[in-house]
Amino acid sequence: MKIKIAAIGSNLIIANEICTVIRNIVGDAYALQPIIAKTIKSSEKFDLYVCAVTQGEAMATIIPNDKLVVLDLRPSASFFIDISHIPAPANIYIFNSNLRYALLLKEMCEKLHIRNLNFIPLAYEDMDLEAVRTCLGKAKYIVGVADLVGQNALLSTLYKSYISEDVTIIGCNRVATIDTACLFLNKLQIILNLKMGQKIAVLAGKLQKSKSSHKTLRIKTMLDMIIRRQTKGSAMIKQNLLKSFASQIDNQIFISADNSQTNGASMEESIISTLNTLDHLNIAFNTQK
Repeated sequence: MKIKIAAIGSNLIIANEICTVIRNIVGDAYALQPIIAKTIKSSEKFDLYVCAVTQGEAMATIIPNDKLVVLDLRPSASFFIDISHIPAPANIYIFNSNLRYALLLKEMCEKLHIRNLNFIPLAYEDMDLEAVRTCLGKAKYIVGVADLVGQNALLSTLYKSYISEDVTIIGCNRVATIDTACLFLNKLQIILNLKMGQKIAVLAGKLQKSKSSHKTLRIKTMLDMIIRRQTKGSAMIKQNLLKSFASQIDNQIFISADNSQTNGASMEESIISTLNTLDHLNIAFNTQK
């Protein structure tokens, strides 16, 4: 059963990032296509449309709720740990395509009590080009989504020559929050169930009409295969939920749902190690208060 999923972004960089986020949740089992938000006029082409919060409101006017998933993308904990190591006081420029997410990233940093750092949003799609370049020329620290602070945007020919040679750039790989990852998996499962139900109904009809024992055996085999896939799919969802949780702690921690060589014990050790790091960081923050 082919499930077609559209990964929506305000630009192609973000759309490709959404593709990566989806693969981190479900692997390579489904056909993904990056789509720029402004090009979407209807909801007929894909089974499921996935976007980030910044595009959610606009997409809700075009895509019906049962086909739309809005993912809340957040940096993994390691990103904030890296920022906490920047010596205070300092101006931190948050480089992003739109102002909305830059402000959200600023809010997240401030809620973690990262003190004596001044976070300055720098949204290149919402600002004059020369104003962006001027700010970049003054920046000693630049943070943001990994794909945007790399070769695709910040280090492109448009901005690179305006950046100081001693600048420190910290990029984050975003992951979906556990609740929105669950929402995605639930809607995906509903679509899978619907398609499976349709296929089973067709096969059941053929089985009733069949007078050939050979053909009947083949249809029964196909039905059994569909049921086994359904059972495997349910187990995969459970495993993918754990992967979504793990990736929020550290984006390097993943469980491959279709990899039988996965070492659950080593993954658990990685999670515990990261949680301990977060605990030490929290103690450090509380000491500063």
